[in-house]
Amino acid sequence: MPNLNSKHSVSEEFKNQALDLLNQSMIKINNCFDQLSEEQIWWSPVDSANSIGNLILHSCGNLRQWGITGIQKSQDTRQREAEFLADSRVSKTELLELCKVTIREFRHVVRSLSEAALLAERIIQNFRVTVLQAILHTTTHFAGHTHQIIMLTRRQLGKNYQFAWQPDEGQNELPI
Repeated sequence: MPNLNSKHSVSEEFKNQALDLLNQSMIKINNCFDQLSEEQIWWSPVDSANSIGNLILHSCGNLRQWGITGIQKSQDTRQREAEFLADSRVSKTELLELCKVTIREFRHVVRSLSEAALLAERIIQNFRVTVLQAILHTTTHFAGHTHQIIMLTRRQLGKNYQFAWQPDEGQNELPI
């Protein structure tokens, strides 16, 4: 929750909220990974659907392309198609480390941006966007795939799925 009495600028609050969205996603991803085996990470409900492992590789690839190399205007070496072809040769530990490293680099990039830099234009995947748009695109993209990871975890575990957070009994509103 933002501190309404703080002297943060809108740009600082935007950066904080974008990074918090990734932090919340990682809590949820870690919760899923703690409950799944190596084999379950690469399970797919049908041949043409992505596994959790593919979703992690794809989310990190997108975060790097849009939020790191795209913002910094550095060389993009993303191999998008390979994100969907990978298989169980990538371990749970390696996938989580990829997430941590990518988010750490993204956090560094975002924290370094001035208000003016947020409004600068970039061309990423042939789209003309502001840096602010690139941050918004990639953080919501990551969060969206996080929810797919939760769905795939719940599909495999059924009633044995453990939520990362549950409201206290009788609680009917969000904590303020």
